[in-house]
Amino acid sequence: MVKRKAAVSADALEDDYLVEDIIEEGDTQGIAVEEDFEENAPADQGSASIKRKVVEDMAEEPTKKKKKRKPKKNNDPFQGVDVSSKPVAEQYEYILDRQKRAKSTWSAIEHDEQAPAISAFLDSQKFTSPHTIEFLPSFVKFGAAGHKKLLKEPPVEAMAAPAIIIITHSAIRATDLVRGLKEFDKAAKIAKLFAKHLKVEDQARFLAESRLHFAVGTPHRVKELIELGHLKLDRLELLVVDTEKNAKRLDIFENDAVNGPLFDLFGTHITPRMKEGKTKLGIF
Repeated sequence: MVKRKAAVSADALEDDYLVEDIIEEGDTQGIAVEEDFEENAPADQGSASIKRKVVEDMAEEPTKKKKKRKPKKNNDPFQGVDVSSKPVAEQYEYILDRQKRAKSTWSAIEHDEQAPAISAFLDSQKFTSPHTIEFLPSFVKFGAAGHKKLLKEPPVEAMAAPAIIIITHSAIRATDLVRGLKEFDKAAKIAKLFAKHLKVEDQARFLAESRLHFAVGTPHRVKELIELGHLKLDRLELLVVDTEKNAKRLDIFENDAVNGPLFDLFGTHITPRMKEGKTKLGIF
């Protein structure tokens, strides 16, 4: 009997090792085995080859770099601008831009009709002092014609009808601005027109009993008192808009919490007086 070497699996063979090497010469049965082996070999070897290929490809595949996000384009030409110190033309364009952003549902005609009149703007560049509370009285004198009258008792016509209204973004800021006007409060009390701790009914009573030079408040409450008939604009010669920025670095024209009522106040009650030359606008 012809002795055969023990069968060796394909996985145990080296890549250059021939199957014939394990078959003894003249062993026809061994040849049959060889033929059987060769018939099965391609599938097994092919499978092993594919596995190696996949592993090699995985090893060679470079790590994909994460795509860097492109920074968003800044479509805001006025971002970070301190509008209080800009030329009149730039202040006007700034307010138009902020109005369009705040009132996106308005038509082009509505924007044109309700925008403040550029002819009413004070030229803030001629006011050389800082725009701080310390210099608020100076800014008022800069913008109000015949400002010496503000140091005297108001006339009878001043009942609930201030000559100066200052609009700001919050009750806290309004309180600070009132303190800044203390040199004027000897002649007349200053109306505090904001919601914090103050009811509309109490403010209405105060207005009905008071001759005024000044009122300081927030857009929503000022607008509400006008529309309820408690606050009169007959003598309003100067509207000052305070542009102090809040914690998010937004001024009153940008702050969504207050800019809606602000532009409503402008369009409905202030802009008509501006176009008639009765009221000036100061950006502080």
